[in-house]
Amino acid sequence: TTISLIESAHNDSKTASGYYTDPFLYKQKKKTKKYSTLFFFCFVIRPPPISTLSSSSAASDVYKRQIPLIVGGTGFYIQSLLYDIDFTKEDGDQEYRKQLEEKAKREGNDSLYEMLKQVDPKSIEKIHKNNVKRVIRALEFYKLNGYPISEHNEKEAAKTSPYNFAYFVLNHKRDILYDRINRRVDIMAEQGLIDEVKRLKEEGYEKTMVSMQGIGYRQVFEYLEGNLSLEDTIEQIKKDTRHFAKRQLTWFGREREVCMVDKSQFGSEDEILTYMLTILKEKGIYDGSVKELL
Repeated sequence: TTISLIESAHNDSKTASGYYTDPFLYKQKKKTKKYSTLFFFCFVIRPPPISTLSSSSAASDVYKRQIPLIVGGTGFYIQSLLYDIDFTKEDGDQEYRKQLEEKAKREGNDSLYEMLKQVDPKSIEKIHKNNVKRVIRALEFYKLNGYPISEHNEKEAAKTSPYNFAYFVLNHKRDILYDRINRRVDIMAEQGLIDEVKRLKEEGYEKTMVSMQGIGYRQVFEYLEGNLSLEDTIEQIKKDTRHFAKRQLTWFGREREVCMVDKSQFGSEDEILTYMLTILKEKGIYDGSVKELL
């Protein structure tokens, strides 16, 4: 059923990670205007394989046959899909970036923060001085484009969606969610997380690499370097994952037109589905035919 896709995000650790970032469906909107409705589910699980919707003809075919159901994706993925917000990364100025990184190491984070304050005071309100990566990104953007990244973000955020969509975010009681996160980390450890990172380290991967900054990898690197015990490593992964989940819920809660669905407020999955179908009917997305929707 539709709900079983969402339920897997809470019960199956294997589907709780991994994202596609290519806004494949949205890119086809100009060629598929008459198929403009979008039925959107969101939580942190893997979305449908992009290969099934990667071409113009395939996307059009999906619109013709049924209401699109999109499951999962990062916050940026969703924004790009619904509002055509441009998150394309430029090649950047590697030399300037390196200069800023060295300046931060030599003079401290405050030095870069002060530079950003001079050219983009609005970004200061949203970027913490210790988030050096984002501070450097904002400074680099200004150098490359001649205007603040905050101005760019405001323009992108003002875009409206061409779709009539429903945007659901599934949530649960905090203690239940955290318990499942803790169990998921234990399963990761049991299934070889430590050995995986050890192998990557032996192959030349370094903890400073962006790919090694993900939750789980960076903590295990600390363990392999003797900075943490195994027990403390596992606990740190659990703690950081819980914090990440909290930030995600905060992010989605601030998104436009989001419908938060608290599972603890429903007696069964059927009740959740009935509630969602009611929302879809109110929006004019769904006409009441379960056969057509599922």
